[in-house]
Amino acid sequence: FYSEFEILDEDAGYVSFNLDQQIWIDEYLDRIILALDKHMAQEDKDVEEIKIVAIQLKSDLTSLTKKVIIQKLSLIWSKARKHGLAILKEVYIEFRKELIKQLIQGQLQQ
Repeated sequence: FYSEFEILDEDAGYVSFNLDQQIWIDEYLDRIILALDKHMAQEDKDVEEIKIVAIQLKSDLTSLTKKVIIQKLSLIWSKARKHGLAILKEVYIEFRKELIKQLIQGQLQQ
């Protein structure tokens, strides 16, 4: 997953996303957390682990670099894939569709 969304910007290792991008990612993480809540079986540790990573990323979003944010999103997607296709569809495929839409509209440019 990381290779698909790796940030090639020269500053990716020391600069965060701009405010609009951070807000967009924050809203996406909210949707992930809601989707995971729907899939929570009785104390499902795998889903809980994904949710913890999403919550932590959400709280640290403004202080992390672009590279670290993409790494953490990739971790969420890989854990979701490991858990099952139903969760992966909600947390990854929806992200790709929305990202493509945003890029086409030019709303995520720096």
